[in-house]
Amino acid sequence: MNGRIGLIYALIVFVVWGVATFWDKLAVNKLGGNTAATMAALVWVPSLIIVLVIAFFSHRLGLNAEGVKWFFLSNLAWAAASALYYLVLSKMELGMGATITALYPVVAVILGIVFLGEEMTVTKILGVILGIGAMILLSV
Repeated sequence: MNGRIGLIYALIVFVVWGVATFWDKLAVNKLGGNTAATMAALVWVPSLIIVLVIAFFSHRLGLNAEGVKWFFLSNLAWAAASALYYLVLSKMELGMGATITALYPVVAVILGIVFLGEEMTVTKILGVILGIGAMILLSV
């Protein structure tokens, strides 16, 4: 039973980390790399509080409000998935839990291709297929 729950947790983390990576790209697109990197350096909870305050004053600070929104959502998703990751590790073997959750870039690649029009290359397609194959093989 713990293995199944762990697998569910791992799959949630896998998707959430992938989506959060996608949101990071949206934040950087709207805020610029330096602003997003500076904001990411903050500790999770204080940074979420700070970003909420910034969102209310974004127009006065000259920041793109949509970029601030994506940055907040990305950090909220990372914080939630990070907490859940420890539950994954408590319910699964390290090799399986860590490998499944570490495949989150597959979600980000797919979202980037579908929603941002990023180039779909043979290498990316092969990487996604192999990543999904690894997840299936590790969960058997």
